[in-house]
Amino acid sequence: PEIFQPDKIYMAILEDLAYDIKDLFEAIKARRSGAEAPTETGCVYLAQTTSDLSIERDKIRRELKHRKYRILPEQELPGDAQELQEVIRRDLKCSKLSIHFMGSLYGVIPEGETRSIGHLQNILAAERSIDPDFARLIWMPAGLEPREVRQKEYIQQLQNDQEAIKGAELLQ
Repeated sequence: PEIFQPDKIYMAILEDLAYDIKDLFEAIKARRSGAEAPTETGCVYLAQTTSDLSIERDKIRRELKHRKYRILPEQELPGDAQELQEVIRRDLKCSKLSIHFMGSLYGVIPEGETRSIGHLQNILAAERSIDPDFARLIWMPAGLEPREVRQKEYIQQLQNDQEAIKGAELLQ
């Protein structure tokens, strides 16, 4: 994970804004000329992550967005476990790929659930990976040192249990 650098974050947000403005101008131009607006490449479920990997997630989000992918989820995830699962399943259903980040922290556990949001997203994506048109990618940074017991146990499960990563590519 990168060290917090406000100048880099500011420039990345400014770059996002510039791309959004460019996309808006392209859509307006297409609408005025009667042409079709630029189409999306497809949908990617970019799993929420813990704070220690938010910069990496934003880089991937930015790159996918620049390549015209629709990034899901598009809204803040609900705090209630039942509603959360419904939203995740809905978003995964229209995605062709899900990307999951494993960091040093276990993450937020929603109300009525015993697993973190990240863990739950990965489990629901594993259910979806039965579909041959869907791919799941799990990424862990090199030299990952879990800071919480639950996260250490979860990462060990992903590294050692083939059933836990069935239908996924695990990149370390």
